[in-house]
Amino acid sequence: MDSITDQEFCAKLEKHFSLYRINLRSPLASKIAPHHWYRIDLLLVNELGLFRRADIEPDGQVEIACDLYTPSSESITPFKDDADWQLIIRPACVFSEGQLSTHPLPVPGFVGSGKGTFEFCIQPKHDINQDQTYSRFLHIRPKHLVEFPKLGRVDNKSLESILPLVVGPIQIMPQLKPENKTSLPLELWQHQDQSSMVYEGYRVFPTSVDPPVNIAIHEMWDTGIPGKIWDSALVMLDFIKKMLDLHPQYIHQKHTLDLSAGTGLLGLYVASMILSPTKSTLQQGSITITELDEAVDLIDKNVVINQFLDNHKQVKLQTRNLLWGNQEQAKECGKADLIIASDVLYEAQFFHDLVKTFVDLSTQNTRIYIGYKRRGLTEQEEDYFWSLCQEHFDITLLKYEGNDTDDALIDSIIYIKMFYAKGHSFVLSFSKPSNSIPKEEEQEEKNIGIKEHTTSSFVYHHFEGNTDTLVAFILFAFSIAIMVYLYTILLIPTVMTATIAHWENRTIPSTGIQVPVDIGCPLLKPRTTPPQSVHDLRPDDIRIVAGLGDSVMAAFAAKGVQQTFFNIENLYENRGISFAMGGVC
Repeated sequence: MDSITDQEFCAKLEKHFSLYRINLRSPLASKIAPHHWYRIDLLLVNELGLFRRADIEPDGQVEIACDLYTPSSESITPFKDDADWQLIIRPACVFSEGQLSTHPLPVPGFVGSGKGTFEFCIQPKHDINQDQTYSRFLHIRPKHLVEFPKLGRVDNKSLESILPLVVGPIQIMPQLKPENKTSLPLELWQHQDQSSMVYEGYRVFPTSVDPPVNIAIHEMWDTGIPGKIWDSALVMLDFIKKMLDLHPQYIHQKHTLDLSAGTGLLGLYVASMILSPTKSTLQQGSITITELDEAVDLIDKNVVINQFLDNHKQVKLQTRNLLWGNQEQAKECGKADLIIASDVLYEAQFFHDLVKTFVDLSTQNTRIYIGYKRRGLTEQEEDYFWSLCQEHFDITLLKYEGNDTDDALIDSIIYIKMFYAKGHSFVLSFSKPSNSIPKEEEQEEKNIGIKEHTTSSFVYHHFEGNTDTLVAFILFAFSIAIMVYLYTILLIPTVMTATIAHWENRTIPSTGIQVPVDIGCPLLKPRTTPPQSVHDLRPDDIRIVAGLGDSVMAAFAAKGVQQTFFNIENLYENRGISFAMGGVC
């Protein structure tokens, strides 16, 4: 079997692409002088921090727009459009390997590459106080797409497949006299102040435009799984918007729990919807956001960023540590009317604890919605999870244009967003069972979830069929064949490690064949008690040997010599065999 090619490896990674994010490629100067041009370098990446070149090469474009946001006086959010300053942008030269290109890009943003750039200049809209410093944020968003993504579908919804970025705060200082040419990349500045650079990026999600109500979510990509907004959370966000439009009673005066929330996006968004003037049917609600102890700090930070949510009597907002399976911590969270969970299915060993947590948090009327993007779990592992859930809950597969009450929550926009992943996804609604689901209906829903090509949403997600399983099986079989070859052809000569001895010490087996044995250790007697530790192991204890090398083969030899030539009374321990005990499992 040939080794996997680079193209095949990339193809396997590409199946996980769906939504892109705009990220900072390098820090930004935080002190800004009006009427000067400043440079911003960007990256376009997916949830794993990767970019698919085939989406933009050779001539694709993602043109960027940039706005100024004014932060709130009581917390960073809600942001407002700036009334004092205007921002203009222009294309910039590409900076690569310490050199700037001769000519700028055709447009500000990304051209034929996942690395993009542009320059901005801030100017006052009216007379301003020259001695004052103005704190602002930059809102970087996609404006126009040309031949992007090439592997997807370009239409009026494609802009929604790229998540904007908010960067800041920057300090606009009218009195500042820059010492550097500010349009150069920071690393080419002669004088750099590391403390006056901006590294922080946020994602902003609005619930109302006039008056503005929005939340900002700070991400920490270097902290791993809980530190970023994953695709399922973004799709789940669309689902929640639809839920609040059609079924506000699910949240109004109810307790909503965001389970293993990561950044806290979903719970904070629900809180902002309660405060949004466009949702007059939502007057109050209680929201609990949970995470592991080591990950809850990021959620607390995002609560502070959106402090206005916690300052209103309409919303009771709390964060709690919650380890799956911990009944005491679940009790502190309280019973929930609505549980939302995104990307909680990633390790099969935690499924039992996860379902136990669902049970501990639920009442007879609790609704549970899980957002799930299929990544590494096998179909058997997924089936195992659903079977655990069915012991305690009714499970309904929600389908676009289906007949269930909650099917209307599945918006067609979700399918467009997930189209770029080349997969199909579904929603499962959990509730306490009133009666068991007929096996025929259960199997029918399972088949729909795996095979249906036209329905859409986001829980039971299949990126492809059984291709990966077949490849894994072939690789496994190939590995076994190599191990057998090594043992039988290359390593068997080390059997002599266990049998080389002085000719004067010989034992005659029942077959009449003379086999040399080194009688350098005491006679082994039958065991009356099992071995007490690894140091107490003997050759006749060997049952399973795993590994490669002379020591392991010596252990095999010990067992083989014993079974073929000797009775337990006359088997002697050889020094080579004793050394082999270190390779025994």
